[in-house]
Amino acid sequence: MVRFNMSASAQSALSEITKRLKNKEVEDDLLTGHRINHKTDLEQLQTAKVVFSEHAFKKLIDFMNKIINNDFTEYGTYFYGKVLNNILYIEGYLSDFAHSDGIYASGAVDVTNKNLKELELMTEKTEENPNPFNVVMHLHTHPDHIKDENGNIIIPKSRLYSENDLYSYAYQQKYLQPDSKNSVIFLGALVSANNGHPQINCVYYDITKENFVNIPNIYYMYKNNVHKFNNNQIDNNIVISEEESQKIKSKINIYKKNKNKEEK
Repeated sequence: MVRFNMSASAQSALSEITKRLKNKEVEDDLLTGHRINHKTDLEQLQTAKVVFSEHAFKKLIDFMNKIINNDFTEYGTYFYGKVLNNILYIEGYLSDFAHSDGIYASGAVDVTNKNLKELELMTEKTEENPNPFNVVMHLHTHPDHIKDENGNIIIPKSRLYSENDLYSYAYQQKYLQPDSKNSVIFLGALVSANNGHPQINCVYYDITKENFVNIPNIYYMYKNNVHKFNNNQIDNNIVISEEESQKIKSKINIYKKNKNKEEK
């Protein structure tokens, strides 16, 4: 079956991911290819907006500074947020993932047991937490260079998700849903170093279509203003209209007011 306008190699990669998703047990061998280009092989979901709170944005900037100043190393964390109509509001985070030592053979960032316990705490509906988060973003970084097991420097396809990255996002969407029936949207986000001009991208796995979609509209809050990322170069924002800015702020402010009432 042809998927959107996917290249033949991307379709082959997606088929392998889909095949692995049939089983909850994770196979030992990692998918190491980068055959799916999120910009050209995936549907572009223009109606959704990902918005980082100022608190989450500052964490993102911290990661960005680290990958610019520390080559060979990856960083990441789970961000937590809420669905506000067409806005996926990314509000906060807890512990970082365990990062690799820079040796490619050892893999990238690792989700630890602590991260998974925090994930359960933040998304399970309980008496103490009747309105948990329903957006989880797995965000990690890609450096410009990596090393193999012999210490040789390699220039990877760092601006693309690996097939194992994509598989992990799809796996989470399918198998890591809370037991309390709090339906969670699991996003996968990538910040690549891009030679000092970091790029940011965000994808989502649609279980019904058995395919990924790319979410290109990514924003952040700073000093109560809304800014839009240029996905190809984070440090060069895209200008948005005052009307669009006010619509985003209005939805977030309503959410904050309702949250404050619940906490009192």
